[in-house]
Amino acid sequence: MRVVIAPDSFKGSLGAAEAAEAIAAGVRLWARATGRSVETVLLPVADGGEGFAACLSRYMPGRWLTATVTGPLGDHVAARYYMADDGTAVIEMAAAAGLHLVGTPTPQTALAGTTRGVGELMAQAMAGGATRMVMGLGGSATTDGGAGLLEALAGVEVTVPIVAAVDVDNVMCGPQGAAAVFGTQKGADAATVAVLDERLRKLAERYDRESGRPVSTIPGSGAAGATAAALLTLGATLRSGIEVILQAAGFDKIVADADLVITGEGRLDLQTLRGKAPMGVLRAAGSVPVIAIGGSVAADAATALRTAGFAAVIAATPASMPLPQALVPSTARTNLTHATLSTLTAPTE
Repeated sequence: MRVVIAPDSFKGSLGAAEAAEAIAAGVRLWARATGRSVETVLLPVADGGEGFAACLSRYMPGRWLTATVTGPLGDHVAARYYMADDGTAVIEMAAAAGLHLVGTPTPQTALAGTTRGVGELMAQAMAGGATRMVMGLGGSATTDGGAGLLEALAGVEVTVPIVAAVDVDNVMCGPQGAAAVFGTQKGADAATVAVLDERLRKLAERYDRESGRPVSTIPGSGAAGATAAALLTLGATLRSGIEVILQAAGFDKIVADADLVITGEGRLDLQTLRGKAPMGVLRAAGSVPVIAIGGSVAADAATALRTAGFAAVIAATPASMPLPQALVPSTARTNLTHATLSTLTAPTE
């Protein structure tokens, strides 16, 4: 039996590679208990947020570079990016404008957040010889519509093709826009969300006018505080981040003779259905059964996820366990291993 293990990171506790190892441990326990011969193939994935560049670097030889750029609140941060040997610069937006760089998000930080450092990273990568850029959009502290990014690139001729790897299909503004859907995660209260959305509406008018097409309504243009929309004005191509990773990893060949795929992420919810890693793995797996394991599973999402095609949807964390305890890496590994074993032992439960 061949089991492909392709989880995203479990944010706050385990990286994608660590999660894959914990799941594999559960598979091995099940194999020993049942006397089965099982081959596990570990394939850590990401969908555009933190860990995207590191994940892609596993499948593309190259080197890491570090640049000092403007952080999300205007200070200086050291941001890494990956330069592949084929000239592809893999830039993770979160490295320069990530929520983890803010500390405690507030309405003030939500209003102040800038993507200027992301543009500075792009400029440095091009100056360093990049012939193509893959931008991982996710985990941002910003909702500036990529305005800071474009300001940083003012006067810089962007001649390289850009792939913007996104993990959502939201548009730029409005009820399903970047501010309305994701603003609260970045510290915005209701009043701040309204201000941010109005800013995005004005930018949307400008971007649509300057681009000669309605870039602000393209699904995915709202990714990363609508930074995706700014990249569209530069001629970028939007792609699902998980699809970029799976293509680089050769997932179609790996899964061709698999009997089971196990994927997962820190929280399985309705956003999972809109472009997150587990959904991308499910689509790419074809007829191979896919089990999804989340650190937690939203109450309103389990049925929808099973209807979407997952063979099983499992929460790794016991309901009685406090979140701070569940996020301890050693505890998270144990929970993930036990959840995998339990799922394989009783797959219909």
